[in-house]
Amino acid sequence: MSRAKLLSRIGPGIAVAATGVGAGDIVSAAVAGSRFGLVVVWAALLGALLKFVMAEGVARWQLATGTTILEGWITRLARPVGIYFLVYMIIWSFVVGGALISACGLAAHALVPGVSYIAWGWIHSLVAVVFVWFGRYTLFENAMKLFVGMMFVGIVASFAQAGVPMGDLMRGLAIPRVPHGSIGLLLAVIGGVGGTITLLSYSYW
Repeated sequence: MSRAKLLSRIGPGIAVAATGVGAGDIVSAAVAGSRFGLVVVWAALLGALLKFVMAEGVARWQLATGTTILEGWITRLARPVGIYFLVYMIIWSFVVGGALISACGLAAHALVPGVSYIAWGWIHSLVAVVFVWFGRYTLFENAMKLFVGMMFVGIVASFAQAGVPMGDLMRGLAIPRVPHGSIGLLLAVIGGVGGTITLLSYSYW
């Protein structure tokens, strides 16, 4: 199999991975780890397992019914469920959109301090508009391949430089512990990695 054909086959999976492992998940996991150490690494593993179960369920539903999971909820559940999700998604869109703009602006400002974080936020927003308005799936897919690759290399390099003791890492994975005051961050890690509203978008790809 040629390299180009291989990349075309794994491209959709890379795009899903990019939405499934977002910057917010990495940040919440990093904050939890910096405060409580490797004893909470089990939470990320549990979140990944939950993510697998839910993503598998969404895929099986669409294959079995020919409809998306969101369409299934609307047509098969009571009307208040649809109204609830409509209100929730509207609020979620603005809150998460604003948070992502701020996060992108702050990250870019840290790399290039000469430009304010507000300006960087606007720049990222305009680039996103261009991607959505003028772009095609191929452009989006290629961009995700690049960014996911950069994120993967960055995380692996950071892990290697941190010099994490493998024994402590294995104990953190095998023995779940909940340090005092960690429950909020642990729920953020499990929920952020395990299942967010982005699961609903998988069916449309």
